[in-house]
Amino acid sequence: TLAMIEAAGYTPDVVEYVKAGWTKVQLRELLAAMGARPRDILREKGTPAADLGLLDPGVADDAILDA
Repeated sequence: TLAMIEAAGYTPDVVEYVKAGWTKVQLRELLAAMGARPRDILREKGTPAADLGLLDPGVADDAILDA
């Protein structure tokens, strides 16, 4: 898909997040650009989110980003 994007004349900024990880600032900026909250992108299945108590509706956005 990167080749298709480049073939269309775009030069994307590729973030290898699996290797580098995300900073809290980067996540906040990305979420703001998306108009989303941390809970909106929280992966629930196959993760320790439930064990960490992150699925509770009362958990603050910062707590999710810190996890």
